[in-house]
Amino acid sequence: MSAELDTAPTRDGVRRRGAGRDAVRVSSPIAFLAALVLIFSVSTDHFFELGNFRSIVITGAILVIASLAQMMVVITRNLDLSIGAVMASGMYLPLLLCAHHPGAGPYVLPLGIAVGAVLGAFNGVVVAYFGIPSLVATLGTLSIFRGIIYASADGRQISVHELPDWLPSFVDWRPAGIPSLGLVALVVIALAAVLLRRTSLGREMYAVGSNRTAAEFYGLPAKRIVLYVYAIAGGMAGLAGVLLAGQIGTVTVDVANGWELQTLAAVVIGGASLLGGTGGVLAGTVGALVIATIDNGLVQLGISGYWQNFVQGTAIVAAVGFDVVVRRRRRRRLGTTGGVT
Repeated sequence: MSAELDTAPTRDGVRRRGAGRDAVRVSSPIAFLAALVLIFSVSTDHFFELGNFRSIVITGAILVIASLAQMMVVITRNLDLSIGAVMASGMYLPLLLCAHHPGAGPYVLPLGIAVGAVLGAFNGVVVAYFGIPSLVATLGTLSIFRGIIYASADGRQISVHELPDWLPSFVDWRPAGIPSLGLVALVVIALAAVLLRRTSLGREMYAVGSNRTAAEFYGLPAKRIVLYVYAIAGGMAGLAGVLLAGQIGTVTVDVANGWELQTLAAVVIGGASLLGGTGGVLAGTVGALVIATIDNGLVQLGISGYWQNFVQGTAIVAAVGFDVVVRRRRRRRLGTTGGVT
């Protein structure tokens, strides 16, 4: 069997080899995260404190959820540049409804998830069924979704007093001293792990991302799989958006701007490949924690927030370049062994 086809079937042997490679890929980001904690602990006065670690968990938890949403899409060899706009729509539109009809407060969370899932499904239709490359498609829908928010808002911002009472209270909740957002992130991580490792859809996602032609040859409905993944990712982004609203309090039309860069940085730093077929919950989680740790450490050092974007962009370029080099070496090695794995 050729190396190219070998990555597409969903047999247990192939999945075990893929899982083993992913574990190796994510070991470097884990070591990098540990090094960051050590460096910032030595170079700042308050980084290595329980309260600061809780702050990293709170900010990192929402980024973990959004990054796992991006990870789902990346596994299928696609991108979602609209994820920040989906997050904003998932938080702003339900909260705007709640501001006009306070009785809708208890339904803000499911409405946010539903809005995100619908917008994600729209992305999936455009990418899978219209055949528009995901980079172009989601760059376009980013503007479409932002336009919907601007038109709905008419310049209006939602203050913390207009949020449903339960939302800020839940974000501030610390059961046994553990931030509630961290617990939500753990639940999402567990559900994402089950989806990727224990369901047929998860196995099919890797097959489509590894080699779509081979996956379709084996009878997998690639278009429908991509649609499902975008819808799931959109729902996760909607959830992250609602939680972000509870964290920041005042919601403006520009909320979650730039999160597409943060989630992509988290994914590639975590060891996933933008060329598809690799990645998992560990990669998305570790990558998000690396980004959150860097942001927190730079603030502790008094470095301007503009450098955070510089670091994230540099990380994306470096990680993608590294992945290209690794894949070229792997292809050469397979070529010298006759293409047999």
